[in-house]
Amino acid sequence: MNRSNLTPLIPLDEDINRTLRFLALEKEQAEARKRRSEEGGQHVGAEVEGIEREVEVEMAANQPQAANPTPNANAEAEAEEEPRTMGYYMAPRAADIQLPILHPPVAANNFEIKPSIVSMIQQNAYFHGLSHESPREHVQRFLELARSLKINNVSEEALQLKLFPYSLAGKALRWLNNRPALSITSWDDLLNKFMTHYCPPSKTAEWRKKITHFEQEDYETLRDAWERFSDYFLQCLHHGFEEKFRIETFYGGNSNILMILIIL
Repeated sequence: MNRSNLTPLIPLDEDINRTLRFLALEKEQAEARKRRSEEGGQHVGAEVEGIEREVEVEMAANQPQAANPTPNANAEAEAEEEPRTMGYYMAPRAADIQLPILHPPVAANNFEIKPSIVSMIQQNAYFHGLSHESPREHVQRFLELARSLKINNVSEEALQLKLFPYSLAGKALRWLNNRPALSITSWDDLLNKFMTHYCPPSKTAEWRKKITHFEQEDYETLRDAWERFSDYFLQCLHHGFEEKFRIETFYGGNSNILMILIIL
C-alpha cells in the first residue's frame, strides 16, 4: 500500500474521559433541542438551557491554560524555531574546536611559554610522524630540553604537557589534535598514547625481526656492525631479549674472519 493512501493519524487525546463527557453532553443537547421543537414545552426549554450551560463549562475546561513564558523560555523557543539551512550545519563553529590535553593547574600567576623556548624546542626536537623518524629518539631529545628548563611554581609535568605540542608538526600534530577533548590527563598518559601510536605491534615485530636476522653487511667494519645492531635494541626497548641472546645473535651474524678476531 502506498503511503499516500493511508488514513491520516488521529492526534493523541491526553484526557479521553473528558472528551467522552463532552461528546455525551453535545448528544443530550441535540436530543433536547429536537424534543423542544417537537413538543414545544417549557420544561424542555429549561432542560436545554441546563445542558447548554454544562457544555459551556466543559468546553472552558478543555481549553489549554496559557502560561506566562519566562524570558529564557522565549529565547529557547525562538532558537528552536530558527530555520536550519544546509549552510548552518556545514559551517564550522567555535564549539567544534576542543583541546585534547587537560593541563594541571599551576601556582604561578604570570606563567607563559616564551617564543624563545618554543624556538629551542622546534629547532632541536621536532617530530612529523614520518616513517624514517624515531619516536623514541624524539621523546628523549624533548625530555632533555624540557627538563633543562625551570620555572618557579610550575611542576615538571605541567611544563612538559605545555611544551610537547610545540614539538610536533604535520601528521604528528594532527594525531594529537584528533584525540578526544581533555582525554589526556597526565604526562605518562600522553607518552603512552604517543608511543603506542607510533610503535604499534607491527613496528615492534619489524625491529625484532631485524634483531633476530642480523647479519654483517659487506665491507662493514666490526664497530659499525655493532653500532647498527645496538641501534636496533634502542629503537625497540621493549624487545624482550636477554643480554645472552644479544651476544649470541651478534656473534652469529658476523663473517667468518671477524668471528675469528672476536674469539681471539
